[in-house]
Amino acid sequence: MGSIGKVGLLIKRRQRLERRRPGVHRHRRPGADVGTLGLITTNVEAVAGMVAYLPCNMTPPTPNDRVTLVIWFKQGQTNPIYSYDVRSSPAKTVTPNPKTSNGPQQKSVATMGPHRSDDKTLDGRAYFRVTSQPAALIVQDIGDKDAAVYKCRVDFKKSPTRNSNVNLTVIRK
Repeated sequence: MGSIGKVGLLIKRRQRLERRRPGVHRHRRPGADVGTLGLITTNVEAVAGMVAYLPCNMTPPTPNDRVTLVIWFKQGQTNPIYSYDVRSSPAKTVTPNPKTSNGPQQKSVATMGPHRSDDKTLDGRAYFRVTSQPAALIVQDIGDKDAAVYKCRVDFKKSPTRNSNVNLTVIRK
């Protein structure tokens, strides 16, 4: 699979603050929405029948930390649709793919670990690419049933869990 800029993927990002509690300051990435629960929401559009890249920031908030578990959920479902468990895997220093990253920086990432996918939801059409920046759940042959809000939960060894949402819109051909 090529770079994120391939045909079939349109990432539309916009900034919008839906609700803000008095006295609470939230930091946001440019092009991301902050939902009502304070979660970062990235809007992704994909053409039906093509590939969707659902981004997930796995970068640890502190230098000496590492990812232990990544779990993907689909709105309306209680069970995870995809998981990547590296709790017992050693970390390895990798250089992210220059086509999908902002530079040649190196980072410590556990690149080996069990991947588990919910076949009822994903039908074997998805895989999680941890070496791209950001990491991404890649879903092939996108259809109307895939349009939803997805949540990426990243657990770290030392830092608090990070949650982010991806709103996937499917565009008919």
